[in-house]
Amino acid sequence: METENIFAAFVVAPAITMIRRPLVAATTRAVDHCEFGKIGLPGSKVNESESARDAALRGCEEKGWAITGLADKPYHTAVVYGKPIAWFAASSAKVLPLYKEQKHILPMAVTAKSIAQLSYDNEVAMAAWAQSVGWTI
Repeated sequence: METENIFAAFVVAPAITMIRRPLVAATTRAVDHCEFGKIGLPGSKVNESESARDAALRGCEEKGWAITGLADKPYHTAVVYGKPIAWFAASSAKVLPLYKEQKHILPMAVTAKSIAQLSYDNEVAMAAWAQSVGWTI
């Protein structure tokens, strides 16, 4: 799948936390969006003037994650509900103290398994990522 036609892009990165267990960067919606408790990977829809990689990085920053070591190309792509989606790997993610969507979206660190269970092809994307970094889901 060509990355120029990507609808949305997400990032999978180990979260830097005080907890000594492997967790990945994720986000949850706040009460005012009627999606409280739903989690997902940080990322964004791709704007007309940006690349999928740039959208992934922008989306992470807007949702409270500082990403380092973001790959140049996605490690996984899939069509989800008729839309082409890309997943990018990064070396780490750290929560930002201030970010654009802080009234609506909360950054959080979760297990890779909890992301894999969301469907939307995340199970395949997370399995591929976990294998590449030596993690077990």
